[in-house]
Amino acid sequence: MKKILSSCKAIFLMGGLFMCCYGGSVNAQNNGFSIQGVVTDSIDGNPVEMAMVIIDGLDIWAVSDDQGRFSFENVPEGNYTFLFRLLGYKDKTVRQTLRSNIDGWREKLQPVSLALEQVTVTATQGKLGSSSKIQTTAIEHIQPKSLTDIFQLLPGQITENPTLASPGQVKMREISDNPNSALGTLVMVDGAPMSNDANMQTVNTSRSGNLSTAANTVGRGVDLREISADNIEEVEVIRGIPSSEYGNLTSGVVLVKTKMGAQPWRVKANIDPNTKIASLSKGFRLPNRTGTLNISTDYAQAYNDTRYKYRGYKRLTGTAIYSNTFMENTKPLDLNFRLSYFQTVDENKTDAQLNKLEAIRSSNKGIRGGISGKWMLRKSWITNLEYSLSGDYSWAENYVKQEQSLTTGVVPYPTSYVDGVFEENYLPGVYYSEYTTDGKPYNFFAKIKGSLNRQFGNTVNSLVGGFDMAVNGNNGEGLQYDLSTPPMSTLESSIRP
Repeated sequence: MKKILSSCKAIFLMGGLFMCCYGGSVNAQNNGFSIQGVVTDSIDGNPVEMAMVIIDGLDIWAVSDDQGRFSFENVPEGNYTFLFRLLGYKDKTVRQTLRSNIDGWREKLQPVSLALEQVTVTATQGKLGSSSKIQTTAIEHIQPKSLTDIFQLLPGQITENPTLASPGQVKMREISDNPNSALGTLVMVDGAPMSNDANMQTVNTSRSGNLSTAANTVGRGVDLREISADNIEEVEVIRGIPSSEYGNLTSGVVLVKTKMGAQPWRVKANIDPNTKIASLSKGFRLPNRTGTLNISTDYAQAYNDTRYKYRGYKRLTGTAIYSNTFMENTKPLDLNFRLSYFQTVDENKTDAQLNKLEAIRSSNKGIRGGISGKWMLRKSWITNLEYSLSGDYSWAENYVKQEQSLTTGVVPYPTSYVDGVFEENYLPGVYYSEYTTDGKPYNFFAKIKGSLNRQFGNTVNSLVGGFDMAVNGNNGEGLQYDLSTPPMSTLESSIRP
């Protein structure tokens, strides 16, 4: 029987007008001032291309060209914080007072290295007290096996042994492993939300999903094992209820930013008695300033107990991210295209303790794609336009054939689909049950957000508006089995719809 679950959500949000006061005065100017500068490498002095320069508060930004040059026009007088950032370099914050045109500004960026004199290996506090950011150096220092391990850098988190053998769940402001905490936490990768709402890979939808022979997260949050930790640039965690633009959540949001841009070849291996992980990544700078292409792949194998190989987990992932900035000298348009693939590679589960006629197979594979970016228009009615379009589709199938032994006496098995009194047969004392759970979940997400920044007197005011839409569904066949040999017949709740 085909099962389809779908939902559609549309939200229009309009942020209230709020005041952003700077440490110094901001005076109204008709045209403002211009800024001309160059970004260079602190070691060899070479120009740094495609570095992003952001003026905090004004929400305007620029990207350096092949000579490392960047420029701003019509910037009001005042004291500002400039943020310089690029993959492979340490983020740099500079305070600058703007009273006249600036020409010949030179800024040096320091390459990221664990050999730096000081490396922060804990989460840094964000502007809001409930926000924490974890940077690349801290992530590489702890050598995480999954995104779950990165959360242990957050304040108040309980240290646990890292593992990939069991599903990884978000635990935020919680001591116990409560499924509701993970279910209410939104996980976004490069602006695209990951959803588990359409997951129906379980024998009994009235239970939590733990009763399946394959570990799953039905009725819970996203399985974080699907996100490779070796290609993460930054993780921001917002505890509690954040801005309304994030929408569908109750416990907080996790914002994952993967590595984009050019970087050297990187080979990494992580081996211990129960886990083996190998990854390969490289960022290419395409010719004729046509952008960058960052590719990565990784393989992971994990067992909670090496004596029970059929309970293990094997995963293969691959990601390709194209990024480019157009019209960088006028109205820069940032474009990022992401395509990823994931699958489990341990479909046949074998174990010496299984009976001769018993069999277990489990497979899960899928693709994700998305386009996101930001366009700095600087019009009288809009400053920036942000957009995001993403979708994913996966194929999941669990097959189980196992021996069932009745220990509760005589058990009838009803086959009627209407109410009434009928004669029915009884299950044998020992029989083989065979069932398949087929799922084809899909998710689609679209979002557009505009911001307007205007100064009045000594303050800069921001107005934010946007629209998003989410669609979740499942085109799989669901649970399929012979009514005369049902699986797990001794459950207190029925497995039938």
